[in-house]
Amino acid sequence: MRKRIKINEMIRRQKLNWNKKRKVERLRRKQKQRSKAKRKRRAIENTNITIIKKRGKRK
Repeated sequence: MRKRIKINEMIRRQKLNWNKKRKVERLRRKQKQRSKAKRKRRAIENTNITIIKKRGKRK
């Protein structure tokens, strides 16, 4: 019985870690978007200097 509990515990820990990783990923993505938006705003303010480059399929 003891071994069974250990295995379940391990699985639980892995799940926790996985959720933590996902959370961090989501936060990082959000932060990236935010900084991107900030850059764009700054670029729009002084458009004569900066040309906004669009990345990906949006053209």
